[in-house]
Amino acid sequence: MSSGQLRVAGIQIGTVWNDVSANLAANEVWINRAGDYDAGLVVLSELFSTGFIPEHIEAQREDGQVLSWMQTQAAANDLVVAATVFMQRADRERPTNTCVFMGPDGILGMYDKARPFSLAGEGALIEAGTQPLTVDIDGVRVTPFVCYDLRFPGLFWNTALTTDLFIIPANWPSSRAEQWTALLRARAIETQAYVLGVNRIGADGNHIRHSGQSAVFDPIGNQVVAFGEQEGLVIADVDANRVERLREQFPIRNDR
Repeated sequence: MSSGQLRVAGIQIGTVWNDVSANLAANEVWINRAGDYDAGLVVLSELFSTGFIPEHIEAQREDGQVLSWMQTQAAANDLVVAATVFMQRADRERPTNTCVFMGPDGILGMYDKARPFSLAGEGALIEAGTQPLTVDIDGVRVTPFVCYDLRFPGLFWNTALTTDLFIIPANWPSSRAEQWTALLRARAIETQAYVLGVNRIGADGNHIRHSGQSAVFDPIGNQVVAFGEQEGLVIADVDANRVERLREQFPIRNDR
């Protein structure tokens, strides 16, 4: 693809509760398939290697098992892998829920979840992030937010003008599935950007079910592709030039 165009893939599978080896093996199969489809960016669900277990954090370091595996996958398939893990950063007292962008040659950037999910105890155990992140991948500006962040439109507004694609890895429960889809669409309409939401399926160790429904919305809020509860890849092509044209033709930012 030419500069300003990017094929993105979200991996929707069931996370095995607190079994890193099983989760790495399962995601590797799907990353390889995404590579076969010439994806330039692959996004995994929130805390893909363990599931959402804030009360039992095994924080990773930059040279740890999970990030080393991510780089191996990125190099083997010549793409960027974006995935969230609990991390112990050298400059932080407590762990963070961090979305890591990993390229074939190493880390491209890291974003710490800004809004920990206090209802599930995450806020008491991890440190909230304070800085957004935007990574340029083949001329497409990609900004990550993580799960609960999706409910806070100000986060998206503050980065909208320098973003072509928002990605949202999540562990979003089935009981709030309608809100998941509605909020993904709303963020696309509000920011005039593409939005990719990647959610897991299946039940976790606390018997909370996740319905998947990973999806891509275009800059006017049309659903480009969506999944139900089956395993698979959500694949779409992102065009940064389309984002620019739309914002010029319908400049809502001027009236914000």
